[in-house]
Amino acid sequence: MKVVFIIPTLTAGGAERVFSLMANFWSEREHDITILSLDSPDHEPFFTLHKNVKYQPLNLLEERKGYLGKVKRTLSQIITTRRRVNKLCPDVVIAQLDIAIFLAMTSTIFSKNKAIVYEGNNPYLNTTNKYLQKFNDFLYRFTDHLVLQTKQIAQTFPVHLRKKISIIYNPVTPPGVQLNHEDYIENFQRKRIVSVGRLEFQKGYDVLIRAFHLFLEDNPSWSLTILGEGNERSKLEELCKQLGITDKVALPGNVRNPHDTLQEASIFVLSSRFEGLPNVLLEAMSIGLPVVATRCKFGPEEIVEQRKNGILVPVDDEHAINTALKELANDAILGEQLGNQAKDILKVCGSEEVMAQWEYTIRKLVKSE
Repeated sequence: MKVVFIIPTLTAGGAERVFSLMANFWSEREHDITILSLDSPDHEPFFTLHKNVKYQPLNLLEERKGYLGKVKRTLSQIITTRRRVNKLCPDVVIAQLDIAIFLAMTSTIFSKNKAIVYEGNNPYLNTTNKYLQKFNDFLYRFTDHLVLQTKQIAQTFPVHLRKKISIIYNPVTPPGVQLNHEDYIENFQRKRIVSVGRLEFQKGYDVLIRAFHLFLEDNPSWSLTILGEGNERSKLEELCKQLGITDKVALPGNVRNPHDTLQEASIFVLSSRFEGLPNVLLEAMSIGLPVVATRCKFGPEEIVEQRKNGILVPVDDEHAINTALKELANDAILGEQLGNQAKDILKVCGSEEVMAQWEYTIRKLVKSE
C-alpha cells in the first residue's frame, strides 16, 4: 500500500501527532509512506518518524504581501503539490487541516489519484481561513472519501456527502504500563492536575486556571501542569500572576512524549471550548486516569460516559470544573473507579483496531476504481 499524507507543518500538535503515529504504524509494516508538508527544507519534525517514512517538506509557507502575492503563493502551492503527488503516484492521499485539505483535493481532482479528507476537528471553528473553508466545502463533493472522528462532526456535513463518510476514531498507542491500585494511590498522593494542548483560545485554559484558583481555596497543596505552547502563553502567565498562583501552575511548554507526565498525574482535565476527538484525552483514559472533560463540540461526549469513565462539565464553566476537581480530590476511590473504566477506551481506539479500519477504507476505495 502506497500512501501520501499532506499536512501544513509537522510541529507539536494533535493532527501532527496522529499523522506521525499513522505513518510510523504503516512503515513498520513495510507500506510505502510519504509525508508532504509545507515546511521549509531545514524543518525537523517535532515527533520522531520511523526510518522508512519519507518526509518531504515542500517549502511553501513563504509570506507574500498583498492580495496578488497571496494568490501567487496559493497557485505555487497548488502546482508544486500536484506535481509531487503525480510523481509519487500513491494509492491514496490523506490530508488533514484546512490548507492541506485544499491542496489534496486540488492535487487529485481530475486525476487517477484518490484523496481522503481527514477532518479531525470542528471544521467551522478550527479553520484559519473562513473563505478557504467555504471553498473546501465546495470541493468536498469531488473528493473520494471523508474520514471524520465523531458522529457529531458528520452531522455538520451536507446529506449528499454522507455516503462518502466513515467515522474512525484517532489511534492510540497502548501505554507500556496502565495504572494499577498501588500506582493510583501513589499518583493521588502527588496531588497533581494535568492538561495537555496548545495554549490557544480553543483549549479554554483561562477557564481551567480560574477553576484551579477556586479549587486551591480548599486544596492548597495541589498543583496544575499544562503541557503545550501557543499564542496565549503570556496571557495565561499574566492571569496566574493576577490570581497569585504562579507557584502552583507550571507551563513547561511542548513535550515530545507527554506519557511520562500523564503517568504521574492524579487527575487529567480537558477544558476545551471545541474539539474533534482529542488524542490526549484518549491517551489519559488509556493509562487509567480519572478525567474531567467539557461537553464541547465535538468528541468528548462520544467517549466519556458521565460518572462511569469520567466526569463531563459544561463549556466555559470554571465553577463546574472546580466542583468536579474537588469531588475527585476528596474521593480517591471514585477516581480509581473512573480510571479503571476509562482503560476500556483501547477496545475502540487502540492503534491496531483503528488502523485496521483505515486499511479497510483505503482498500475498498482503491478497489472501486
